[in-house]
Amino acid sequence: MHSPRYRRLKDYWTALKGGRIQKVSLHAGFSCPNRDGTIGFGGCRYCSNEAFTPAYCHQAGSLEEQIEAGLAFQKRRYPRARGFLAYLQAYTNSHGPLDELTRLYGRILAHPEIDGLIIGTRPDCLPNKLLDWLQAASERKPVYLELGIESFSNATLHRMNRGHTIEESEDALARIASRGLLAGGHFLIGFPGERWESFFEEVERFNRLPLHSVKLHQLHVFRDTPLAAYHANHPEAFHFPGKSAYLQAVARWLTRISPDLHIDRIAGDAPPKFTVGPSWGLRLDVLGREFEALLEELDIRQGSRYCNHLSKSAVNPRA
Repeated sequence: MHSPRYRRLKDYWTALKGGRIQKVSLHAGFSCPNRDGTIGFGGCRYCSNEAFTPAYCHQAGSLEEQIEAGLAFQKRRYPRARGFLAYLQAYTNSHGPLDELTRLYGRILAHPEIDGLIIGTRPDCLPNKLLDWLQAASERKPVYLELGIESFSNATLHRMNRGHTIEESEDALARIASRGLLAGGHFLIGFPGERWESFFEEVERFNRLPLHSVKLHQLHVFRDTPLAAYHANHPEAFHFPGKSAYLQAVARWLTRISPDLHIDRIAGDAPPKFTVGPSWGLRLDVLGREFEALLEELDIRQGSRYCNHLSKSAVNPRA
């Protein structure tokens, strides 16, 4: 039985289908504007898509073949699953000509066993015409946008070669919410050159974002990335959180965020073969149980110290 002390995004999806729902990751061959020269080259300095792209995305060919391979994999692994969400995760999945994007999304949503679409993207790749199309599409099946916001610090975003600002993230989220679409925000904790606790100290700014969910990841240094080279030469610039201190910080932060917000993840993991460090040596399910035990021990509930009387549901009527 899961803890009722915070709202989990997986429970939101379960409620929609009346049972377990699984993601089917898809690789649609997108690039990123900071890779292909649109705004820059090299991509994010920490990025390694290989570390989190399932093998079946590489083994299968077309989008339809990937969907079939992903469905078969998830059905074997989770035979009690009641539904499936297509997940465009790697790279920037709204970076391209409008007609090509909408044609691709339409192919995915037309599959009879796909119950909705999650689009991983950046805040600077969401033009209004695309959002208008997604708004119409969401009337048939759920469409969910997952934005890489990463940091509240423009200096950090610049150092990491993100190519966008926090102000662009705020603008994108406002335009998404104005159309009744749902969005999750992705943040990384522990960038070099800043205190890892700094994200948790921006809670008031965080609460002003019209987010439906949040996904937190502690920073990993992936092999063969510019960040790995920087780490080798400047280890003193990195201040990675220890597991206990990190969970304590998340727990305190949880009390101050909106009680309407859904939590996708409180941390991330990565296969050791892809990382230089750091590693807590725990799978996410084990870490999740430790976190829930900590909340019980400290008698912590999400939003118990939330001071903003304007709830997320008032900002986003579909929360």
